[in-house]
Amino acid sequence: NTVILFFVNDLDEKLFTSLRMICPEWLENTTSEIAASFGENVSINIQYATANHQVKDRQERRIGKIEKTLTRKSNAIKTVEAKHEKLKTKVKGLKAKHTTKNKKIKKLQGKNKELDKGVQGLESLG
Repeated sequence: NTVILFFVNDLDEKLFTSLRMICPEWLENTTSEIAASFGENVSINIQYATANHQVKDRQERRIGKIEKTLTRKSNAIKTVEAKHEKLKTKVKGLKAKHTTKNKKIKKLQGKNKELDKGVQGLESLG
């Protein structure tokens, strides 16, 4: 039942907004006739309804702007996250290269020590 009431209320608001845009004079005349037949209370309620529609329209526009901003920022975050993942992969690759080069350097240092010993041995002979 609640869903049906919300649907009918939303439909009523949309029809009122449409009529206000399409034929505002007719709507005002009809509103005046209703107000005259029921007294001043209806006129006040209609004024509140009109003000409520205007506030609701402004809020919906603001919400739309906020949603667009949120979408842009969300996309920017996703882009930054993707770049971060690429950089992490590059760092891993560079670390692997660094480790490999360090191993080669240590191996060469070991060979240099052996050669130095060989040279010292030859120098001591001669």
